[in-house]
Amino acid sequence: MFSTEYEPQFVKWNHLAGSPDQLSAINWIRRNTPKDDIIATNRRCLQLEFCGAPRWLLLSALSHRQILLEGNTTGLPDSTPWVDERKVLSEKFIEDPSSAMAEQLYKLGVRWHYVELNFIENSTGWESLKLAQSRNWEPWAKIAYRNESVLILQLLPPTN
Repeated sequence: MFSTEYEPQFVKWNHLAGSPDQLSAINWIRRNTPKDDIIATNRRCLQLEFCGAPRWLLLSALSHRQILLEGNTTGLPDSTPWVDERKVLSEKFIEDPSSAMAEQLYKLGVRWHYVELNFIENSTGWESLKLAQSRNWEPWAKIAYRNESVLILQLLPPTN
């Protein structure tokens, strides 16, 4: 049997299929959202201990939904304004939401946000899972699905 000193880091779960929490949330999306809806995500790493390249396309592949931006190394130049805007918007809405961000996401067609609770950043680094689990995005979005480490937000229409 092939073994390396790094093996435990990579065998916690199957990176090609995702963790049980990820798969449960993605299956919920497939069963409960319209096929033409757009989903944003803050997902950008395989796991906290191994971030690697920000190219993770599991959500779009398994949910069969359009993603606002997933895997932001697209082969485009390092700084592409529309890519940068969508990346920042998707992540910052989860970290520190505002009505302006919610309206912009809604204008871009986003109706759902797939949130990896392990990948919420604050000024000191990754937020603890316990703190992330207590977050609330109202009045801009409501939690439609939740498990231990992933939740799905349903964006609410702008009120103005």
